[in-house]
Amino acid sequence: MDGGDISMEATYNTDHGPFMLQGIPALDLEVDMTHYMEIHHKSSDTLDKVDALDFKGGEAIVAVTAYEIAQSETAIAPHIDHDAVSEIIKKAKLEDMLVNVGVWKP
Repeated sequence: MDGGDISMEATYNTDHGPFMLQGIPALDLEVDMTHYMEIHHKSSDTLDKVDALDFKGGEAIVAVTAYEIAQSETAIAPHIDHDAVSEIIKKAKLEDMLVNVGVWKP
């Protein structure tokens, strides 16, 4: 994680997905997924498992990003309507999954 890559890929997860579906601009910090699912949201998900360097790197990226957004005179993106969201999730091939789990109505 170095903060050097920016992707416009549309993804859906519980951190930013609900905002995206409402047309609210959302950012998602990409993380190392190597061992993510082994402990994420489990009883073993404790502070001692956190890699301090990764945590500090993520903290810095979020802080700088938040600062830049707050200092900007323009929005990072407009709030968009249902039809525009629909086009994004169709293009990302997320629509079927989102409909199936009950979080999206086309």
